[in-house]
This record gives sequence, structure tokens and C-alpha cells, in this order.
Amino acid sequence: ANLTAGFDDAWAGSVAAEDWVDGNVPGGPVVDVGRRYRWVWPLHLAAFWAALSFASACQTMVVAGTVAEWYWRAGPRRLKGSPVWRATRRLVRFQLGTASAAGLA
Repeated sequence: ANLTAGFDDAWAGSVAAEDWVDGNVPGGPVVDVGRRYRWVWPLHLAAFWAALSFASACQTMVVAGTVAEWYWRAGPRRLKGSPVWRATRRLVRFQLGTASAAGLA
């Protein structure tokens, strides 16, 4: 069976993207996307929200770790190295579960 039937015309630009989604490509697969995958967009929206919340929680924890390292340093000495990288390392090593739980909340 020729699995690429109908794809050559699409790559040449003769078939619109809407036709691919609706399954109206000559020689291409016939898929009724509207009925079959109607439940997918809420799943994608929930996954996007969880990923956004996870990234926000990670960012907050890195900033908090950096500020805490600056605040609790001994005396007026300067910080050596990069406190942001150390806070990121601590996040990955010790607090990634907390950030993922915060992403789900």
C-alpha cells in the first residue's frame, strides 16, 4: 500500500490546511476530526495550564532561593559564583516534587 498517497499535493501547497484537518484531501486519509477528537482540546488546555503552573512554581522557587541565599549570607561579604545557578541546582535536586505538586494545584 502506498502510505504517501495524497501527501505530494499537500506539500506542493495545493491543499489548504483546513482540508487536512477535515480529511478532504484527495487520496489522503478520511478522518472526521470534529466528532472523533472533540474531547482532546480540554485535555490540551489542562496540560497547558499544568505546564504553565509548573514553570511558574519553578521560577518562584529559584527566585526565592536566590533571595534567601543573599539575605542569609554571613555579614557584608559578596556572593561568590552565581546564586541563581545554585538555587536552580537546589530546585532540581530537592524541590522538584514540590514544584510539580504546586503545578497541579
